[in-house]
Amino acid sequence: MRASPFSPRSIVAVVTFALVVMVVFVACGPSRPPAFVDEAAEVAELELYEGVPRDPAQVRAGPTIRIDDELYYKNPIMVRDDDAHRLGRAIRDPDQYRSHVSGKKCAGFHADYGVMWRGSSGALRTHFCFGCGEVRSESSRASSLVDFVPGRDATLESMFAAIVKSGPQ
Repeated sequence: MRASPFSPRSIVAVVTFALVVMVVFVACGPSRPPAFVDEAAEVAELELYEGVPRDPAQVRAGPTIRIDDELYYKNPIMVRDDDAHRLGRAIRDPDQYRSHVSGKKCAGFHADYGVMWRGSSGALRTHFCFGCGEVRSESSRASSLVDFVPGRDATLESMFAAIVKSGPQ
């Protein structure tokens, strides 16, 4: 009878390698869309809040409001009709988000913009930090923190900036 060509050590190495590969694929594979993508409905009105900058030299005078521990200028810009549909579709695009990766070299989450609207479970509050490339959302059903897929945040950032620049509708 011949001895097996596989030693216990080589079997352990192969099994360990297979487990590592499976973990890497699960961790780096496509992630489930964030809760706000699932809960968000087609809407005709959104409230867009502009975040108060961290740099004191860039802060404008005026009242502020704190929403989910994020500081915004108090008076939101109401985004309605076609603009709300376009912005809502852009926000709900699940392909621009991925699972959150911690340990970034940024100054920590600081909302540049916040969007509030009604979803299937009530009020949705979504906070966008373009410095870190992160999105945090809160609703009565769920909270989530996700990252933008690298390079996919520019569209939303430019849409928000254009709406703020054009002012209240």
